[in-house]
Amino acid sequence: MAGMEENNRTPFQKLFLLIRDWGKKDIKPFGSEGGKLLLNEYFQGKRDFLRDTFSDIDSYLMPRLGDIVEDNDNDGSLRNLRKDFKQHLKSLTELLLDPIHLRLNLKEVTGQKMTAKDFCIYFEECTKLLDNVDWKQPQNLMGMHTSFNCELAKRRAIKMYKSNMEKRINSASTLMTETELNLANEIAAEEARKKFNEICCFT
Repeated sequence: MAGMEENNRTPFQKLFLLIRDWGKKDIKPFGSEGGKLLLNEYFQGKRDFLRDTFSDIDSYLMPRLGDIVEDNDNDGSLRNLRKDFKQHLKSLTELLLDPIHLRLNLKEVTGQKMTAKDFCIYFEECTKLLDNVDWKQPQNLMGMHTSFNCELAKRRAIKMYKSNMEKRINSASTLMTETELNLANEIAAEEARKKFNEICCFT
C-alpha cells in the first residue's frame, strides 16, 4: 500500500458494482444515478481499501426481475420479466458496451497498457487465486497483483533488452569487439532494469 501512495497510482482501473434486486427506489432510484448516491453514502468520511485499489468505482442499481422467475414453470422468457427490469437491462448493456467508452478506456494495470496476452496471463493468475485462497482477504488480492506486476515487468524488461541489443549489433558497421559488446550489454541491461523498476513499483 505504501508503494501505491508514493507513486500516486492504483493497481486497477475501474470497479463496477451491479446491485441486483434493489427494492428502495423511493430512496435511491434505479440505474447509475442511484448507484452513485449509494457509493457516495458508503464512502462518506471513509478511507476505504477499494478506493486505494481502483482509480474509478461506479455502481448500478437493478430492479427485481419479477415474481414469476421464482416459479417452477418459468421458461425464462423475456415477456415474464418486469418492464422496468428490461428497460434498465437495456440501459446497462448500452452503458457497458458503448464503443466510445471502450475505445477511450484502454485496459491498464498499474498505469501500464495491457496487451491481449498480458490479460490472458493476468486472468490465469486470478483464476489460480480464486481456486486456492480466501480471495476476500485484501492481502491475497494485493499479493496476486504484485506477483503479476513483477512478472509483467520481467517480460517487458527482457523484451526491451533483446530489442536494444539487436539494434546495436545490427547497426554496427563491422563485427563488434568484445569491449564494444560488453559496453552495449551494460547499456541495454541498465535500460532494461529501469523498465523493470518503472513497472514493478508495488513490491
